[in-house]
Amino acid sequence: MPQQQLFFILGRERSGTTLLCNLLNNHPEVFVPPESPFISFLANKYAGKKTISAKEFIEDLYKEPYFNLWKVDKEDLLASLKKALKPDFTSFCKIVLQAKTNKNSACVGDKNPTHSVFARQLQKNFPEAKFIWLVRDYRAQVNSMLKVNFEQKNCTSLSIRWKKYNQEIYKIYKKNPANVCLVRYEDLVSIPSKKLKEISAFLGIEFLENLTINHNHQQQFIPEHHKSLQKALNTNAVSSWKEELSKEEIAICERYAGKFGKKFGYEKTFQKINPPIDFKGLFLGLAYVPFIKVFQKIPLRVRVKIIRKFIMPNFKFWQESKKIIQEKTSS
Repeated sequence: MPQQQLFFILGRERSGTTLLCNLLNNHPEVFVPPESPFISFLANKYAGKKTISAKEFIEDLYKEPYFNLWKVDKEDLLASLKKALKPDFTSFCKIVLQAKTNKNSACVGDKNPTHSVFARQLQKNFPEAKFIWLVRDYRAQVNSMLKVNFEQKNCTSLSIRWKKYNQEIYKIYKKNPANVCLVRYEDLVSIPSKKLKEISAFLGIEFLENLTINHNHQQQFIPEHHKSLQKALNTNAVSSWKEELSKEEIAICERYAGKFGKKFGYEKTFQKINPPIDFKGLFLGLAYVPFIKVFQKIPLRVRVKIIRKFIMPNFKFWQESKKIIQEKTSS
């Protein structure tokens, strides 16, 4: 039996990662579950260990808030982990990723934008894995982020975070380009068949025409900010930033992300204004990725307490997702 292919969909939020996840889930040989960053959540404790206790692993797994919302039977999953040929981090993660499907998938994926920050660690911990990198015009991505309640609505901060996330992925792309499939959001929505053929070949699976139909298999997990995914593919969001962002906002985005954006064909508009420096936004942008990395190095027991007491009760995205998923799973 051929070895199952593990892959990661990386990219900044609002860059098409959820769209690609839904399209790939149309394929009978592919499964990508709802978001749960359990891999980065558990990596500091378990990655690199040759032998892991299935019982200890699963107890820690259920402490990750988003995984809890999957409503996976704990005893059934524990039994599956105990059957793993290798009781290591990679094997256990593959089993967990398939916990919500009956598919016998040739390819199992993980889609969590936060994992972009840990691209190099993922490559180290999962050397056989492949990576699909979604990148979107930084002005369009910032414009989209300004419409949702993910982070502070600050153009300086958001444009820096776009750059920092993609720079982390660029490091593994530059080191091993054959193992990373770079996909521009603009191409995915304008020439979906061509891009999905490329992605299928990259994953080693047959291309199927129905991949371009956005069936949205996981719509019970789609909160309000992803409702547009229930519509047919369209290119309206590609250039809407030109009308929706002010000249000052465009200038700010280009100041901080323009140089790196040129690597992907995103040319500057060269606004003839020079907005003042927003030092708060500068700090929030530059500190974001280092904070995430440092936080994941905190012992798991302490992290869990911080997440439960301080982060989740004040995180609007979490409250929205939790409410919708609980309504769907109880009906």
